[in-house]
Amino acid sequence: MYIKQIPLAIYSFNDVIKDASLKDKVLDLHRYINVDDDFWYKDILKQWDTRLNQYGFINTKIYFTGFYSQGDGACFECNEVDFKKLLTSLEKTSFKIPHKKLILRFLENYCTGEVARNHYGNLYCHSNSRNFILTFRTYKTPLKASKLLDAIASGIDKMRKSLSDEIYKELEDTYIYFTSDEAILETLKINEYEFLEDGKIA
Repeated sequence: MYIKQIPLAIYSFNDVIKDASLKDKVLDLHRYINVDDDFWYKDILKQWDTRLNQYGFINTKIYFTGFYSQGDGACFECNEVDFKKLLTSLEKTSFKIPHKKLILRFLENYCTGEVARNHYGNLYCHSNSRNFILTFRTYKTPLKASKLLDAIASGIDKMRKSLSDEIYKELEDTYIYFTSDEAILETLKINEYEFLEDGKIA
């Protein structure tokens, strides 16, 4: 058996920086090196779970798809809410809640709240694919109170949608940064990779 040895040119990171053609090859091949697992977004979702809890959405599950297709977006679900926190958060959006103590007492004693999928939810994860649902456990709701509670539920859903869009914006901005030339080159430099002529890591 005859084994032929073929010499390979090995390029350092500094070599790549100096050679525009090789640099382009390296960037194209390793464009997603920073986002090829869930590490890049885990902390973001963890921080948002804490923030959503502070708004009154308890034990949330966050979903997203991205970032350049129609229907991409982020949303969250939960089957438990803290009505006191929700009303406080809602008031910060300039929503006026008359008789707040009475309304809160009614919500806590006679209602349940959740964020759940709607008819878009089986296909998409954008902010319009979920809804806040207020369920009454009593049929003895005065008409005026019922209208106010419906308005409150609508306000909470609007707040939910806005928060979902904020989550998506943060994820998108982070993704864009991690797939930028600057971030890719920084990762390659820190790991002290060497490269072949075709741009692959040696």
